[in-house]
Amino acid sequence: MSAISELANVVSKIANLSSTETNYHGIGEARYMPFKMSWAAQRIRVTADNGYGKPEPESEAIALEMHKRLTAEYQAKAEAAMRDRLRAISCELEALRAILPSLAAKAAVEAGVIARQCEAEAGGAA
Repeated sequence: MSAISELANVVSKIANLSSTETNYHGIGEARYMPFKMSWAAQRIRVTADNGYGKPEPESEAIALEMHKRLTAEYQAKAEAAMRDRLRAISCELEALRAILPSLAAKAAVEAGVIARQCEAEAGGAA
């Protein structure tokens, strides 16, 4: 793989990881995790129905409390997952940042070689 292609791949990875514009890539995805997980927990329906269609007041209070606990538990898990994902993104970005200068230098040299080859070919054909 040429240095220019490698540089383009690294820049593309950096762009995807640092993206905040969508909920499907990089930082935007990590920031969306708590909402997505807590929303899933909130959609769970807990009922205190006793089988006859009329909930008992004590059971209803317990069911409501359990639903609140479940939602809070998923919110906490999602926030921890978000922090872990953001840390992983940070490490990945730092690793890519470290190789970027040498890769850019190699790509610049390669582009110069290609430019001189083009110039030589154009000069030889005239």
